[in-house]
Amino acid sequence: MLNSEQIIEKIRKNDSSLLETSLSESSFGNDGAKILAKALEKNTALKSLELGSSNIGPEGAKALATALSKGCNLKTLYLRGNKIGDIGFRAFAEALKINKSLEHLYLGKNEITIEGVKSFEETLTKNSTLQTIYLRNNNITDAGAQILSEALTKNFGLRVINLANAELTEVGCRALLKMLDSNTTLQSVVFEHNGVESPEIVRAFADKLEYNSSLVVTTSNNIAKKVLAHVEEYRELEKIEEDKNAESFKNLVEKFSLSRFEQYHYSGNNSYGNAILCIGFLSRMIFAKYLDKNSGDEIIKTLHLLYKDMINRAKQDLENPQTTKPNQQVLEAAKKIIF
Repeated sequence: MLNSEQIIEKIRKNDSSLLETSLSESSFGNDGAKILAKALEKNTALKSLELGSSNIGPEGAKALATALSKGCNLKTLYLRGNKIGDIGFRAFAEALKINKSLEHLYLGKNEITIEGVKSFEETLTKNSTLQTIYLRNNNITDAGAQILSEALTKNFGLRVINLANAELTEVGCRALLKMLDSNTTLQSVVFEHNGVESPEIVRAFADKLEYNSSLVVTTSNNIAKKVLAHVEEYRELEKIEEDKNAESFKNLVEKFSLSRFEQYHYSGNNSYGNAILCIGFLSRMIFAKYLDKNSGDEIIKTLHLLYKDMINRAKQDLENPQTTKPNQQVLEAAKKIIF
């Protein structure tokens, strides 16, 4: 196994055999980051670099950001568990106004606050290359969520934003919901471990899960039970008001044509998300029986084709003993439907 000095030397020489490397969980620090950044400036081969939990602070982050702005060709940069703070985040924000190669940036647990988020607002409106941004375990707050939401109405590149455990409340979630009405490219919003409890918010995100033309999955472990309750309510309505539900489903099909479902596919490996998606999608198939036979058969056929992979992966996830299991009620309901 190569040591850090050997890895940096390969990067400096632009060794085409080194496409990805990890220097995570080391005492790399700012000095090591500066040396590495200098080597990265003229490197076009390396695509993925992991520097998680490597004691990198603002100065090291600034050096890495400079490398990104000078032609470094990285596509993925993983920096979770460092201490880059707002100064370091601001440096990356400036670099990404220039850099056109970085697609995935992981900055979880880096002491970033609303001040750092403010500097990223303009970046999101100018950069269309970045696809993934992880800001989990930072003090983003509702104010930060509102800033990001506003910027994302003008961004057409980002696919995934992770704001788990980021000090959000219902206010921040409402801002994200409003943004999803106009953003048609964002595919995954992660806001778990933020203590969101409002049934209204839960229902709204459940609707986005099922009908947004682009959104893939919103994992939110702490509201899994409430999303399940939302779906169960529809199943109860089916028993009580069949005619009303049949009409509602017909209207739904007209409003959200089958072509909109084509972009809707499974993403992620969170068992809560899997259970919620399976329950949500498959429970909707109940209503197909109220349509005329041709329409009903076509919808069921289409759903089967689109979600077969999702269901198989959900089964694997639920059976995997190493996967964090959902609430027992969610788990049992999911098993009942998908097995």
